[in-house]
Amino acid sequence: MNFTEQIFEINGLKYAVKTHGSGKPLFALHGFSEDSSTWDLLDVSGYQIFAIDLIGHGRSSKPRTLLPYRLENILTALHQLFCQYADGKPFSLLGYSMGGGWRYAIVLLFH
Repeated sequence: MNFTEQIFEINGLKYAVKTHGSGKPLFALHGFSEDSSTWDLLDVSGYQIFAIDLIGHGRSSKPRTLLPYRLENILTALHQLFCQYADGKPFSLLGYSMGGGWRYAIVLLFH
């Protein structure tokens, strides 16, 4: 698959995002101690995959202070990232392990 990698900055923190495919946005959140490569083989017809290196993982920022790792800060930053990439269109979320829990929390908080 051909991936495009971008760095997205929110509140001074960098998030690495790999994309491939075309169609409706599908944001994929990996598990603890993994990175966006978890989703390298994910190919869903009709969707553009956005595989995110979550904070502290992969090529995203690894802050040395605890504040950026507070759940409310992580969820707010991810929601901002989703809204920016989706450009007001509906989007889907996929996650497992830690990413699955965060996906569920984002849905409860923002939708």
